[in-house]
Amino acid sequence: MTIQQPPYTAGGAVPPLELPYYGAPPVEAVKRVFQKYAVFSGRASRSEYWWWALASAIASGILNAISPTVVNGQSTGASPLGGLWFFATVVPGLAVAARRLHDANLSAWLLLLVLVPVLGWIALIVMLVQRENPLGQRFDRYPGSGYLRRRADAQQPPYGFQQPPQGPGEQPPQYPYGVQQPPPYRAEQPPQYPYGVQQPPPQQPPQQPPNPPAPGSGPEAGPGPGSRPA
Repeated sequence: MTIQQPPYTAGGAVPPLELPYYGAPPVEAVKRVFQKYAVFSGRASRSEYWWWALASAIASGILNAISPTVVNGQSTGASPLGGLWFFATVVPGLAVAARRLHDANLSAWLLLLVLVPVLGWIALIVMLVQRENPLGQRFDRYPGSGYLRRRADAQQPPYGFQQPPQGPGEQPPQYPYGVQQPPPYRAEQPPQYPYGVQQPPPQQPPQQPPNPPAPGSGPEAGPGPGSRPA
């Protein structure tokens, strides 16, 4: 079970670099792209990617407009400064696009659609504008960072400590390494003897001899001194 990350706002706290920045302002979005220059793992929000795409397009247009290259008397629309900008930003541009696809729970290999003219470009743009998907955290470098971890993982005791019982049907306790576990309780059973060996009879408690009758109390005793004959 995955838990969706609470969206960050422009006026709120800035999330760490390994998490996407939802609602990122333009300056922060461009700065994060350069901070994760060649990081293809992790995710990027829509604001991070599209603010970067807009800033990169504006910078490329301005640089290409400065002293454009002229071939056969016609401007090519490109300049050496624009070429330098392209080569300096092609890696971070691909990296942030890959992280944007991860945020939509899509594979970064879909960037190869850019090699398909027109239809591939349209399909790639549609994927890049998709909303965030919590399942995309599987592409993070440390999956689950910034999220509430599963209860089973959070309840694992440290090494060397006895695990508390789990309720009905509980498992036997775990003991640290080197500590002997006491044997389970078993009802005592008579010893087993090999075949052909006679088993001794069970011991019986010794019987006490009957107490002898007191003198003069038996049937052979005569009448007492104070008795009268019938």
